Amino acid sequence: MSAGPAARLFVYGSLRSDAPRERQAARLAHACLAAGAVREGKATISGRLYAPDWFPAFVPGEGGKVWGEVWRIENPSLLATLDGYEGEAYVREIGQATIEDGSRVTAWTYRYVADLAGVPLIASGDYLDWVRTR
Repeated sequence: MSAGPAARLFVYGSLRSDAPRERQAARLAHACLAAGAVREGKATISGRLYAPDWFPAFVPGEGGKVWGEVWRIENPSLLATLDGYEGEAYVREIGQATIEDGSRVTAWTYRYVADLAGVPLIASGDYLDWVRTR
């Protein structure tokens, strides 16, 4: 999957600019994101977040709102690097995000595809709220 012209990425977990990065892998992945993309702003996307471990799992769909950011991809090889960081439990797919100014944009995002049986929901849809309260 290529980035394509003017590609964007919606991030909702450890890749957010304001997320704590206690793990080395998260620090390195965010550094790659910051070097290869430009943050466009806070955003939301329809779906739900779950907490399978220290990281969140996004499942798209109606009935929920997930909070995050949209980044404009400047370096097309960035997505391949982030695919490796996300691992086999995630697939990158296209979604529709709403930036804080109200504009809607098409953006890649990482959908969790592993089993979520018994995994707690992050009811607020905000990874940072969950991190602060766990």
